[in-house]
Amino acid sequence: MNYTTEKELRIYKKKNFKFDLKNYHKKALKIIPANGSMLELGIGNGNFISSLKNKFRVLYGADIINENLINTKKRGINKLTKCDLNIKLPFKDKSFDTIIALEVIEHIFEYKHALSEINRILRKDGLFIISVPNCTYWKYQAHLIFKQEIPVEFIGTEGHVVRYSLKQWRNILEKHFKTKTYTTEKIAKLIPLPHNITARYAFFCCRKK
Repeated sequence: MNYTTEKELRIYKKKNFKFDLKNYHKKALKIIPANGSMLELGIGNGNFISSLKNKFRVLYGADIINENLINTKKRGINKLTKCDLNIKLPFKDKSFDTIIALEVIEHIFEYKHALSEINRILRKDGLFIISVPNCTYWKYQAHLIFKQEIPVEFIGTEGHVVRYSLKQWRNILEKHFKTKTYTTEKIAKLIPLPHNITARYAFFCCRKK
């Protein structure tokens, strides 16, 4: 994952995050096509990208945190780049068949620029997989109503600087991509309510227009 500072990375490592992390990683694994070239933006400890070593011909990872790059290299991923998603990405136009950013874009101040850059380096008909928090998730709304407090995730202690609903995220993404919405949570599949309410994370599979 891509964080603004090392301090934010330490704050973000919470026990209750592990279950959801596995959920959207599993969803991404089901969607990601085999072969071709892939770039993961915000590699974290390298767990996810290392699981893709036998799936892609060319595998790249990028992160702003040195520790993440070092740990990921130990997992056998050698094509690693330190980069800041707030500025121009150090890749040529149409470089990748697949780009993945799971729980990353909400940490980027210049998120619109980042999405534009992702569109630039994605090949024609390429696939962009993204997950971001959904601020209209029912638990967040209940927290706001009954505790009269904004949930911790959306006041910055986890480094979140962009806070939108699933619907708003979809509208933003559709400026650059053909977008399909997925859910990674069982409750969203079982309860006949809009995903804008039942999904903690907005998960999108996007194709370059």
